[in-house]
Amino acid sequence: MNKLILSTLLFVVLLGSFINTTVAKSNGYIIGIRRNKNDGNFERAPQSLQKAIVKLVNERMNDIYDIIQSNREAYSDNDRNLNELDDLLVTWRNTYEKRFQFINYNRPESNLPLNEDLVPFESNLVKFIAPITNYYTIWAQLSDKLVDEVKSLPNVISVEKNNSGDRNTYTE
Repeated sequence: MNKLILSTLLFVVLLGSFINTTVAKSNGYIIGIRRNKNDGNFERAPQSLQKAIVKLVNERMNDIYDIIQSNREAYSDNDRNLNELDDLLVTWRNTYEKRFQFINYNRPESNLPLNEDLVPFESNLVKFIAPITNYYTIWAQLSDKLVDEVKSLPNVISVEKNNSGDRNTYTE
């Protein structure tokens, strides 16, 4: 009888451990993106350089959004922010192979000019934060399984878990 109880208990513990490792956890991450090591302070840079940096950051944000969208199964089913992947605008973007122009509410003057190649979009999965000296920070909700893939993107210099748990902590 004791062996049966012990075996059942061991099975429950192992099953719980298995479920815990297979259900992906997602967290907010602060991601640093730098165009070039030699770029000076963003705030003091010429307008043309600031625009080039914002354009590059927007491109990386699109890459990160694509990674999230391609790996939706890496997230838990009850992750409500993923509902935006079903948005009609996201579907339209994929159908017509367009890229998003992520809206920067922290620095509206940094938003890229509208053009036919970029679709303005407000995301709950990827957001601008702000420039920090010679690199720019963004926030993204990543499954822990996707962190290494994001780290390998060009110009990504850091990916750190946002331990505050609140992306709004970083708005200006």
